[in-house]
Amino acid sequence: MEPTYQNDPLWQKLHSFIIHKAGAELAFVDRLAADNGWSRDHAQQVEREYLRFLFLSQRVSHAVTPSDAVDQAWHLHLCYTRSYWEELCGKILDRPLHHGPTKGGKSEADSYRSQYQKTLASYVETFGEKPPKEIWPPEVQRFGADFVRLDRNNVFVIERKSIARLLWGVSAFLGVAGAIQLMNFQNMGVVTLFAAFVVLLVGALINAKRTEKRQDKHIRPRSSRPGATGCGGGAGCGSSSGAWSFFSGGDGDSGGSSGCGSGCGGCGGD
Repeated sequence: MEPTYQNDPLWQKLHSFIIHKAGAELAFVDRLAADNGWSRDHAQQVEREYLRFLFLSQRVSHAVTPSDAVDQAWHLHLCYTRSYWEELCGKILDRPLHHGPTKGGKSEADSYRSQYQKTLASYVETFGEKPPKEIWPPEVQRFGADFVRLDRNNVFVIERKSIARLLWGVSAFLGVAGAIQLMNFQNMGVVTLFAAFVVLLVGALINAKRTEKRQDKHIRPRSSRPGATGCGGGAGCGSSSGAWSFFSGGDGDSGGSSGCGSGCGGCGGD
């Protein structure tokens, strides 16, 4: 049996919606992948989730907030101004869907955390399945992220877990070496085992999730800090009095991303 949403005329329009112009050498999904360092398959999945987010923004009775990955698709789509405003808002949604930065402050942070949780719940109710965690992470992870833009020509980017695994490997090597030294009655074995313990401890600390720390009620969330930047995207919906009176409810904090429409320099059109 087909899920109910698939028979909704709005979903059918969104499902067949192509953001980039026909014949474009660089498709929307390819640019989304390139801008974020994703595989094409992952970018395609994010694009699908973005369309689902748009559907939710029009069909649920509360404001909705996207995941960071979905928000990146939203940011990029806004660069395709004709596609976004004329095609999506003008012909498919039949109302504007604005995207602006968060106002900042604890109340805003709490509001968008709550909206995000409601969005995840409505996702399950609407689509009959849980949202993929690699695109829609839990609320603590969603708002505990710490993003900045980097030029990979000037820096090397190494995942914390990769460094931790390397250190664990070194620790294992030192541990074996220390055990062999002790078996041969060499005093250096104690020093080597101690070094193995220290390296193991450092690896564990590096791998520790910073988001767990932010669950502590005494830790001030990043999104409540005066200087927090970025935009998470809360779309208020369902209560507009006229076809074009729709306005998004504001935007949650993405935890430090570079802001709405980042990466759009040079967009003269779509």
